Amino acid sequence: MGVTIHYRGQLTNRDTVYSMIEEIIDIAQTMGWQYHHMDESWSSLPSAHLESGNEPGIHIVGDCGLKGIHFKPHERCEPIWLYFNAHGMLTSPFRVALDAEEGYPIRMPWISTKTQFGGIEIHITIVKILQYIKQKYLPNLEVEDEGGYWATGNVGELKKCFEAIEEGMQQVQQATAAINSNDTVDEIIQKIEDAIRRDDSKKERN
Repeated sequence: MGVTIHYRGQLTNRDTVYSMIEEIIDIAQTMGWQYHHMDESWSSLPSAHLESGNEPGIHIVGDCGLKGIHFKPHERCEPIWLYFNAHGMLTSPFRVALDAEEGYPIRMPWISTKTQFGGIEIHITIVKILQYIKQKYLPNLEVEDEGGYWATGNVGELKKCFEAIEEGMQQVQQATAAINSNDTVDEIIQKIEDAIRRDDSKKERN
């Protein structure tokens, strides 16, 4: 749950990936953002796959066959993934590793970045960077912005979207706080509905 930007596209000229990486590095360094870039071979098939090791969680093992960069404009915002495979298609290392079981099919996936916890200004900044990338490197870039800012540029509507989802998450948190381990499914549903009704009643009084 949370406002998310979805995007996909393909380079018209694969060689431009290097100048794009340089520009993003320059932006990230100027803004003090975390970033990481890759320059793996496009001449061989990827070997990346997911493994669970001694440390908690899963890890990518092997070569992804990607060139590109990802950056994180806020500690509570998900990274923006700008990696490209040998066909110039926008993807991410994790997506490549997930495709291992299917033999790394050639397809252009949707990549997603959740901005809800980074805030409105970060969301707007990401959209503007994607607009610039579309203009200079990815003319066929498709963007689906759950906040609507990509399509409208309306900050007021974006703010309403952020606030509505924040209220929804608070309702869920209130409901889950009241749930006990021995509650039945019906009791859990009832507690969630009660929390939503209480929140709606507060809004009406205000």
